[in-house]
Amino acid sequence: MERSGWLAVIAGSVAAVWAPLTACGLPLDGDGPEPDATADTAEDTADAADGGGVESSNDGANDVSLGDAGAEAEASLCNSNNCGGACCGDTCIVRSCAGCGSGHLLCPFSPGVPGSNGYCLGDCSQCGDGGAPQASVCWSCGAGSPSGTCTSDPATCAANADSGACQCPSGDAGECPGSTQVCVGLACLTCGQQSTDMKLCANGKGCMEPSGKCGP
Repeated sequence: MERSGWLAVIAGSVAAVWAPLTACGLPLDGDGPEPDATADTAEDTADAADGGGVESSNDGANDVSLGDAGAEAEASLCNSNNCGGACCGDTCIVRSCAGCGSGHLLCPFSPGVPGSNGYCLGDCSQCGDGGAPQASVCWSCGAGSPSGTCTSDPATCAANADSGACQCPSGDAGECPGSTQVCVGLACLTCGQQSTDMKLCANGKGCMEPSGKCGP
């Protein structure tokens, strides 16, 4: 083949390759974005996204940790669920409040339920568990030393030595541990119990059984 014929073939081949590349818009002049720069940008974007996710996750973990600590602190306080005796402040002691600095009277968590656990206080008029003040005091000497429990119904108090009532051997209510108790049959009963009407209370006033109060 003559030289001019070969040149024509080569020119046709170059044109055939050039046309598709130009139609696809590929940058053939070297002005397009650098491949490395594109990769770096994508990597930076991914890192930023990952960083945000980690920070959010840590914040959540901290929140959970604080919540667990708060719940644990609350659960450690003395209450009706974790104390089978008496809550003397935040300390659970035996059911008697006789040695508690917060008060020597037991306010039951479940008023009217014999043997209910509770918390210690100094005045039964402050005992409002169950929605009603427990203004009277039942005294028991069944465990040895006198133990006082707040109640709204004096009829629930022990009525004789066999049931735990304290004794007044001389017949004088002054021997009874409670100021609103009277001596009936050598047993200390709380004013308001049966057979206490018009009896002399330990505080020197007469008992009015219907109201459960000593004096007017």
